[in-house]
Amino acid sequence: MPGAVSPGGSQLTEFIEYSVRADDTSDSGPTLSTIGGELYIGWTGENNHFVNIMPIVRLPDGQMYFDGERKAILSNRAGGGPALCPSEVAGEGALVWAVDNPQGELNGIIGATLNGNLNETRELVSFEWTDHSPAAELWVKEVNVAWTGSNNLQINCAPLTWEDSGWTFSSARKSISTETTPYEPALSWRPAPNRMYVGWTGEGDHELNLMYCQGLDWGTPQRRTDFDRGTKRTFAEYSDGGPAIRVQAATMIFLYRGSGNENLNLLRVDLDDGSVIAKNISGHLSSYRPAITGLDGVKYVAWTGLDDHLYVGRVARDMA
Repeated sequence: MPGAVSPGGSQLTEFIEYSVRADDTSDSGPTLSTIGGELYIGWTGENNHFVNIMPIVRLPDGQMYFDGERKAILSNRAGGGPALCPSEVAGEGALVWAVDNPQGELNGIIGATLNGNLNETRELVSFEWTDHSPAAELWVKEVNVAWTGSNNLQINCAPLTWEDSGWTFSSARKSISTETTPYEPALSWRPAPNRMYVGWTGEGDHELNLMYCQGLDWGTPQRRTDFDRGTKRTFAEYSDGGPAIRVQAATMIFLYRGSGNENLNLLRVDLDDGSVIAKNISGHLSSYRPAITGLDGVKYVAWTGLDDHLYVGRVARDMA
């Protein structure tokens, strides 16, 4: 719909070239990632708040469909959407979420690793707390989880390690940034030059932000995921929710709902000089944080529509 005008007055430049709608519904944003080379969507069920995960089948002609026969419903409830990323074990994915607490108290972060058949292989033992959905990303050989701290809104991050108590956060390696956000943070790894990026919507001004932690050589696990505030960049773009981010070579892609509207936005940023390459505004709408991932050179996005149904779309190649 090039040439159409969004509620905020900006020109719509549709970047989602194809999308499908699921029968499933949610009252929070979904997560989208891969397990063993397949695309999976995870979400919190509407009303019951159980954690769900389901494969998305991609057909040779470019069409997609939700594989409801292989959907798994975990026996845990989440407060907000879950986060999914590949695990350090080949063919497995790590799924983490904040526990739904009807009493309104702090929500503990828990999770599990799943194989391609969506069977749980490990459970996460956690004593970390948040009032928002977490983010998860594989960094070399460790899954890192980022979350917004309860009360202080500071961005926390820690790797998950296998210890005597099970699969858990390494408390000695947790970092707490002075940067704050009222929403969910986002993580994305840039393999070369081995940097972990965190993206967030700033507290107060709601501006999009980005900074990174420089990794060591690939054979040495990172001691702590300490994000360097000296690398922080802002882009004069704003959102009423948390962003999703995804590295593509030397480009960072932000996916987020607009400020003062619910249109999905796609912002491409040069990671080397911090300049904005392009911005596209979709006619698709969401009240929650969307999700983005890449597979076989194609970018896919997921969101909860205003009708509460889950959607997955393919980004046009010339816009990602």
